[in-house]
Amino acid sequence: KVIFDIPDSIGRLVNLQTVVFNNCINKLPETIGNITNLQFLTITNNEELTTLPDSIVNLKCLVFISAENSPIDVDTLPEEFKRYVDTVSESFWPVDYPDEMRGECLI
Repeated sequence: KVIFDIPDSIGRLVNLQTVVFNNCINKLPETIGNITNLQFLTITNNEELTTLPDSIVNLKCLVFISAENSPIDVDTLPEEFKRYVDTVSESFWPVDYPDEMRGECLI
C-alpha cells in the first residue's frame, strides 16, 4: 500500500473527466473542485480517506462518486453537496445537479 499526496496542481486539469484513486490516498486537495469537467470520481479502498473537501460541490459535471471500502459515508459528505447526491447506497452516490447548474458539461 502506497499513500501519496495529490498535488494542488491537479486543479489545473480542468478538462479531466474521470479520476480513479484506488488504495493510494488519504485526502483530496481543495483544488479538486477546480476540475470543472470531472464526471466520475472513484475513491475506492482508501482506508485513511475520511472526508471530502467542501470544493466537491463545485464539480457541476459530476455524475457519480464511488467510495467503496473507504470510510467516507453519507454523514461525512459536505453539507452543501449532500442535497444533490442520491445517498441510498452506502458507497456509490449518483450526483443529480439541476440542468441549470450543470452549465456546459462535456457529457
